[in-house]
Amino acid sequence: MAKSTSFDDYVTYLIDTEENDTASASLGKTTITVSLAGLTDNSQQEAAARHALEAWEDATGLTFTIVTSGSADIYIGNDDALGEGAYAYEENDARYINVSENWMDGFPADEQWSVGSYGVQTFIHEIGHTLGLGHGGPYNGNGSYAKDAIFALDTNQYSIMSYFDQSNYGGASNLFLLSPMMADIAAIRLLYGNLATNTGDTLYGLGETVLGGTSDMGSYAGYARTISDSDGTDTMDFSNVSRGSVIDMRAGGFSSINGYKKNFAIAQDTTIENLNATLGRDTVTGNDADNLIYGLSGNDKISSGAGNDTLDGGLGGDTLTGGLGDDVYYINSSKDVISEKADGGTDVVYASVSYTMASYLEEVVLQGSASTKLKATGNAMANQITGDDGANVLNGGAGNDTLAGGLGRDTLAGGTGNDSLDGGDANDKLDGGAGDDTLVGGAGNDLLKGGAGSDIFIIEDGTDHDIISDFAYSSKTSKGITTIVEDKLYITGHDYDQDTLFDGDDYSVGLAADDSGLLFSFYSGGSLLLKGIGESMLDKFDIAALHTDENGDSYFSLA
Repeated sequence: MAKSTSFDDYVTYLIDTEENDTASASLGKTTITVSLAGLTDNSQQEAAARHALEAWEDATGLTFTIVTSGSADIYIGNDDALGEGAYAYEENDARYINVSENWMDGFPADEQWSVGSYGVQTFIHEIGHTLGLGHGGPYNGNGSYAKDAIFALDTNQYSIMSYFDQSNYGGASNLFLLSPMMADIAAIRLLYGNLATNTGDTLYGLGETVLGGTSDMGSYAGYARTISDSDGTDTMDFSNVSRGSVIDMRAGGFSSINGYKKNFAIAQDTTIENLNATLGRDTVTGNDADNLIYGLSGNDKISSGAGNDTLDGGLGGDTLTGGLGDDVYYINSSKDVISEKADGGTDVVYASVSYTMASYLEEVVLQGSASTKLKATGNAMANQITGDDGANVLNGGAGNDTLAGGLGRDTLAGGTGNDSLDGGDANDKLDGGAGDDTLVGGAGNDLLKGGAGSDIFIIEDGTDHDIISDFAYSSKTSKGITTIVEDKLYITGHDYDQDTLFDGDDYSVGLAADDSGLLFSFYSGGSLLLKGIGESMLDKFDIAALHTDENGDSYFSLA
């Protein structure tokens, strides 16, 4: 008969007192008293039992109270006289665990009572019995996966109550268990309710804030565990692991850490928000929360899924996929690749290298220094591209783009579409390209070219010397349709309007000395050259010739 692969059926079997002879009823309370008096002659064994109780508390939200006198719900001892082995039983309305010392002495010293050892796993298993869990199949004392397992999942990968190695199903590594596993946690929730556990901002892995801070996936020889968490903004940290790993952040997922397979699991209904991956080449799958994922070094492949995620591949050539949601990417290598979908939200890339935007990305922000000369190129969408302190080259490409140069000596090209270009500080070159563009020179001596279309130029009458190379007006009629192309010039820094008579205190305009165009000379010291415009157009730039737009702002035009 084929073994069942149903997780839910397996969980139900663990607590089914009619079908499972090794299961028992719930204790009927969530605060449980425990006596460790039977272990007082062996401090290592007592410490292991305490750690096992803590593992159950951490996984399920149950509370265990150690009592030194009076009665208890659970008694734990190590009496060899009761027989060698490890077992749990019920007597006089109390539940007992006995792990004989002689039996455990037969195991290697490093497997006895240290964290992540078979001794701790044994205590976790036997405590599971006292809470009501049975074995994963119809066996007790011994058994084989091939003959006795009725569920394919009946291995230590899913349950600490199983007798069988992880490798029997799904190719997981055979390791000792540090905690109750995924099916055990689900079964306890059915018996005792879905109790809250780890409700704060919890750290798992390096510098762990649970299980006594003992879980360091880089320094331990290897073990398997499942984490369970109810709330908070939580982090998995494998940043001290040198080997690349496969990391699954989803509830019910298994990760393969530090060269082992499927040794780190996340319980159902548990959400982990953040991840510090390993120092190697990782493959990461995020969940539907707002994830913050750091790939660190190595050529990582990170897919965050739904949610408003932040992906930083770190060093190496990384492949980053944000999926649904408004995602943020950090890249620092020309080999980094970003993949987005058409319905993937509004996404921004922070780049410390030159970057050409992948499809369906909306924004890029350069993060170089004053000495770098980074480039950014947009895609077919309406992009927002922001430069840094260096001399940037920004190209919007297709779409109605917004380009901001920043502090350096920048070159901005809008491309096709109705673009907005702002040179920022320094001496910049702006080219709107095709479309009805808005060009703002900003500080510095700027060269502005609107390109085809009706463009808007915004110049400040300060001390800078700017040039507009193609200020124009045209009106053409074809087949009864009139097409007007009209550039507009706004001069900021002074209140020019039609009610103010020109008295020579604001500006003068006349033919440039080299006859290259009309020259505005501002009495603040700056100038503006309109190249290619003859003296015949001089009257267009008198105060009396100002136009007023729909917002009540004044501008000059050749119309």
